[in-house]
Order: sequence, then structure tokens, then C-alpha cells
Amino acid sequence: MEEKIVVLTLDHHDPTCAKCENVMAAGERAVFCPRCRTPHHLQCWIDHGGCSKKGCRQRVSPELLPAKVDRPIRASKAPTWVFVAALALIAALGVGLWFNATRSAEQRMRTVAVMLPASVDQSLWASLMTEYEPRLAANGKTILLTFVPEIVPVMDGQTIEAGYYDQKLLIQMAANDAPELVLLSARRLPTYVSQGALAPLDDVAERLDSIVDPARLAISELEGIAYGIPVPGQDAYLAIPRTSKHPDLAKDLLEFVVTELDRRKAESASN
Repeated sequence: MEEKIVVLTLDHHDPTCAKCENVMAAGERAVFCPRCRTPHHLQCWIDHGGCSKKGCRQRVSPELLPAKVDRPIRASKAPTWVFVAALALIAALGVGLWFNATRSAEQRMRTVAVMLPASVDQSLWASLMTEYEPRLAANGKTILLTFVPEIVPVMDGQTIEAGYYDQKLLIQMAANDAPELVLLSARRLPTYVSQGALAPLDDVAERLDSIVDPARLAISELEGIAYGIPVPGQDAYLAIPRTSKHPDLAKDLLEFVVTELDRRKAESASN
């Protein structure tokens, strides 16, 4: 039902607008709701969007609504130098980020990373890395040794090995930037092996045949391939993640560590 705009005359007996509740005088433009005949000022009718009487569903005709006027986009009042400075700053930040990323990548390629749980004998491992480092220096490489704390929650009286060490290692593996050498407990090793996260070490195991205990080595094997080398005197295995940057150097370092630990163990036993 479409509404009609009327100009009030004296015959309309001064009706009251249902929206603003003011008396409408002769000469004013008005709309009487076509559904319930409730009077409204024309502008009140438009402003309310139709009839203001409670329960009435009459809506204003779209033709009565004012045309939408798009406001023009105002030109910025900021001086040109502000935009130039902002662009220069963005460019400088971009170059800085690119330079830092490039430098970090180059530095990583010159580093052989070793990640160990913080629970190990840190002085022992630090001395091993210091002793081996001259070998790397000849190749323009250095060692980055990090000790990562472990979270060991206790549930129902049982200690469960899991926590930050594993989280950090898995994140680095996923980012294709895993350490060259890691230490895994005998309990955790099979999980990494079954997930294909470690590099095969059959060649290393063969060279260390006289040192490695076959029974312990079997724990690290999957389908006859070894993925970890048991550490002499410790219930742990040295392994090389598949995504390490320098797998060949990692194998040489692993072989050195196992050989040196075995030598120190034999020397301590003889004394």
C-alpha cells in the first residue's frame, strides 16, 4: 500500500502527528498511513521510515527517501614531505629486515649447531666441543652449543619425559633448520625414528663397530637401519635430524664425541 502526500486544509481539523506529537496546521504537507490512517508530518514519516503507530507495519516508499549522496574524498592536507619520509622509512625497514635475514642465514651456514638437554653434564659437553672446534675452523665453521631446559611433569607418581626440549626441536625440524646434533633419551628415540625425523647412521655405526653395543644400537634401528648412536656410559643416543644444514660435518662430530667419551670412560675405569 503506497502512501499519498497531502497538503492539509482547514477541513482536516488540525490533526496531531503520531511521531512528533505536534499539531499539524493547514498548509503543511502530511501523510495519512494507508494502512491505519494515522497522520504524520511528511518529514516525520520519512524520518521514521513509515508509520510510527505501534503494531502498524506500513513502511515508507523508497521514492520518498532522499537520494544517497557520496561524499567526495578529501585530499590529504599533509605536506608532501610527510609521505616521502614515510616511504623512505618503510624502505629502510624493509632493507634492514632483508639484511638481517640474509646475515642470519649466512651465519647459520657457518655454524654447526648442537642442542642438548640442560640436564646433561654441561662442562663435559662444553669441553668436547672445544676440543673438536679446531677441526671446524679449518672449514670456516664454528660450533653453537645450546643447553635447552626440559619440563618433566609428574602424573600419578610417574615421571614423563616431555617438554620444551622436544617442542623446540620439532619446531626447528619443521622449519628445515634443525641442529646438526641432538641428544635423545632411549625412551624418546623410537618416536623420532618412527616419524622419519632422523637421518640414517649406518655408515657411522659401521665405523664405530668396536665401540657400539649391538643390543643398544638395535633400539635405534628401523627395518635394519640405525638412526641413533648410543652414548657410552649414558642412557641416551646421539642423532642427526634430517633437516640439519651440515649432515656430513654432523656425522664427523658424532663419531668424534662417541670415540672420545669411550676413551675417557676406559681411562677413568683404568684409574
